[in-house]
Amino acid sequence: MVKVTVAGAAGGIGQPLSMLLKLNHNVSELALYDIVNAHGVAADL
Repeated sequence: MVKVTVAGAAGGIGQPLSMLLKLNHNVSELALYDIVNAHGVAADL
């Protein structure tokens, strides 16, 4: 059980990184943070 936090999730690196982490079966919880809204990234996941 691993919880991962992505700071800068709406950026150019944060978006594909979040997608890769979502596909990783070792990650049980994924938290997305950014200074701009990350709702679009969360909707994609």
